[in-house]
Amino acid sequence: MNEPNAVSLAERVERLEKANRRWRVLCLATLGGVGLLLATGANRVNPPRLDVQELVVKDKNGTPRLRIGTDGEGNPYMNLMTKKGLPRFNMGLGGGLLAT
Repeated sequence: MNEPNAVSLAERVERLEKANRRWRVLCLATLGGVGLLLATGANRVNPPRLDVQELVVKDKNGTPRLRIGTDGEGNPYMNLMTKKGLPRFNMGLGGGLLAT
């Protein structure tokens, strides 16, 4: 073998080794990404759900400040209360004013 052919052969081998390393890193990253998607997607089958009859938000003293729910007839309502727990704003669908 003469010298120019050995140098060009060594350069070609070096390029192939670099390409091989890039493909290996790309494949590992792809497999890791697919594994991550499968692991996080597995939780999406049954997403968390909150079912409540009434939601009451209280301040740090325990005084109700917001109340959201449905009345006895199934009509939705929202009540906002003052710092003392007195009704400030009542909104709902249905007949009449809602009691808090």
